[in-house]
Amino acid sequence: MEQSSAQPFVYLLPERIDTNNAHELEAALSALFDRCAGGLVLDASQLQYISSAGLRVILKCAKNVSSIEVREASPDVYDVFDMTGIATLIPVSRALRSMSVEGLQRIGGGVQGTVWRVDDERVLKVYHARSNPPEKVAREKEVSRQAFIHGVPCAMTFDMVHVGDELGIVYELVDARTVGEVVAASPERATEMGERMGTLLRELHATRFEEGLLPDARDGLRKWAGFAERDGLFPASTVRAMYDVIDAIPDGDTFVHGDFHPGNIMLSEDELVLIDLGDASVGDPLVDLLASYQLMQLICRVPGGAERYTGMQPAQLNEVWAAFARTYFGNPSADELHAIEAKLQFHALLRSMGAIGFSDTVPDEKRAERAMFLNNVFLQGYEVFGPKA
Repeated sequence: MEQSSAQPFVYLLPERIDTNNAHELEAALSALFDRCAGGLVLDASQLQYISSAGLRVILKCAKNVSSIEVREASPDVYDVFDMTGIATLIPVSRALRSMSVEGLQRIGGGVQGTVWRVDDERVLKVYHARSNPPEKVAREKEVSRQAFIHGVPCAMTFDMVHVGDELGIVYELVDARTVGEVVAASPERATEMGERMGTLLRELHATRFEEGLLPDARDGLRKWAGFAERDGLFPASTVRAMYDVIDAIPDGDTFVHGDFHPGNIMLSEDELVLIDLGDASVGDPLVDLLASYQLMQLICRVPGGAERYTGMQPAQLNEVWAAFARTYFGNPSADELHAIEAKLQFHALLRSMGAIGFSDTVPDEKRAERAMFLNNVFLQGYEVFGPKA
């Protein structure tokens, strides 16, 4: 059956391509050209060996289709494409190896996934499949590379892997612990860690990216609103109001981490290092701060939330937040901080309302009740913080 012209045509390569079958492969691919309006994907999942004759066939093919890429190449096959320079001419992706978290120490987690310690030099971030399709996880790898180039203190990615039915990224670190792990072990360091987090986020928000390298931070919030709309737990008028609030957030070209909390920041050789860049973008700092408030102040109010996402007790997390907010906002008065937190709490509802549909911490029978509560709180806040307020 023919595939839609809007989609790339997928062709499964044989186990071996050499002088004995290169001409046969060339003829087979040539016969497909009129069916490849959407491009051609060469599935190399079964390919074990390719000679120069096979490479020449693929290069010829690339001149006759709108686009071409090789997927699921084994390490040996990928090395052939890489060493010959062909990987610089056409996209070639490796087959992902599999890993298991059995026996690994869980050291943190968040709405998007869970972090596990592999050994003293590596951690594994496993992404929840429902909200993290393969292209999103692959994007985090690329974002990590761009962030590193721009001087953002982030962990270098080692590999993208299969973990059961989910995907993960292995980060290479040296003697690293999450901030949450540090504070849980040494509660007296809570204020220090909060202050260092506040200083780091101020530095991140002074880092600018060229246009097009990272997405608009508001797009991430629009996805949360999309989840709220998709799950049908909120009235259409509320969903429209959510989009209005997002659209009213100013433009910006500064780095936005998007998931900045103690469970996603590692202490490596006395340096704070970011490990989760799946939500990284550019935009107004408000987008970062509302996420941090949700993760450090709202989630910790849910029984077990602080421990699950940061590894700390609620009182410890509150101490970290207090020092973080004091440092980031420049020692505001109590009234000023109250006003800041009220605005952050309102905007943080955008994420909370989007998460209610797929959160595994809310029983199915409680979702509608929880959604109604969040809906009422949001509408009350809209009167004060909404774009028409």
